[in-house]
Amino acid sequence: MTKAEVRKLLINIRDKCKNPKFKTTFEGAVIGEISDSLYNLIKAIGGFDQDYFEHMKNIGDDFENKINTLSFQECHTILTYMLRSEHWSPGLLAEYLENGSVYALLVRMNETL
Repeated sequence: MTKAEVRKLLINIRDKCKNPKFKTTFEGAVIGEISDSLYNLIKAIGGFDQDYFEHMKNIGDDFENKINTLSFQECHTILTYMLRSEHWSPGLLAEYLENGSVYALLVRMNETL
């Protein structure tokens, strides 16, 4: 996928996450279009960050307070973390969508692409 194609996909998904409307499972896991779109974005940028757990140690738990300073790769790591965390903690992605963290992360990814 070209950089322009990734940017177009990123903007499309970012706009869906501005005022997100999504469905959840009984346990609270996000399902449907937004979830599918985020997974498609991960595929488009090369797949999940395989070392995201280790990379998150360098980024820190307070990533929401420093999104405007993150690199594209750090944003990719955090997006991987958000999607993988949903497996272990259903509802976490919904929380990140509702509080605007996913939107802010996608804005930053677009800025740094």
